[in-house]
Amino acid sequence: MATESWERAKTCIGCGQIKEARDFGVNRSKKDCLSKYCRGCVSAHQAAKRDREPTDEPQKCWQCGLVKPATEFHANKKSPTGRRRECSQCVNEVTRELNARRRESKDGAFVRSKKRCTACGEEKAAEHYHRRKGPADGLSYMCKPCTTAYFARWKEQRRAAAKALAEVEVKNNPDVLEEKKA
Repeated sequence: MATESWERAKTCIGCGQIKEARDFGVNRSKKDCLSKYCRGCVSAHQAAKRDREPTDEPQKCWQCGLVKPATEFHANKKSPTGRRRECSQCVNEVTRELNARRRESKDGAFVRSKKRCTACGEEKAAEHYHRRKGPADGLSYMCKPCTTAYFARWKEQRRAAAKALAEVEVKNNPDVLEEKKA
C-alpha cells in the first residue's frame, strides 16, 4: 500500500516538495483527482487568512465611489482588505430599502386581485387563497377548496400506507399481535 502511494507522488505548487498522494486533498475536477496544494500548504494558507487583521488604510466604496477612512467599512474576513467593499452608510441605505419593500409586500401592496389556481385552473379572487410568505404575491398556489381536497387525499394516503405497514408487521410478527391482546 505504501508503494502505491509513492507511485502517485506529486509536487506541491505551494512549497515545491514532492509528497505522497495521501498528503493532497481530493479534487475530482483534476485529471489525477488530487489538489494542486498539499494539506500543509492549504492549512497554512487558511490560518494566515483567518488571522489576518483588517487594514487601516482609507478605501473607495464601490457603491457611492467616495474614498473614506477604514472605520467607515464593516469588517469582512473573506475580503483581501479585511473590510467590506461598501461603506456602512451605503449598507444601511440598501438594508432600509429592502426592509421597506419587504414590509410593503407583507402589508399587501403586491397582492393580486385575481389569481389562477394551479390545481383546478380557475381564476379566482385573492380571498379564495391562503396567505403564504414564499410566493411573491403572498398567496398560496392553490385555492382554498383545492388545498383542502389535496390535504384530504394526502391524509387518506398516509392512513392507507400506515394500515398496509401495520398489516405487513402483523404478518411478519404474529407474536406481536398476541402480546397486544394479552
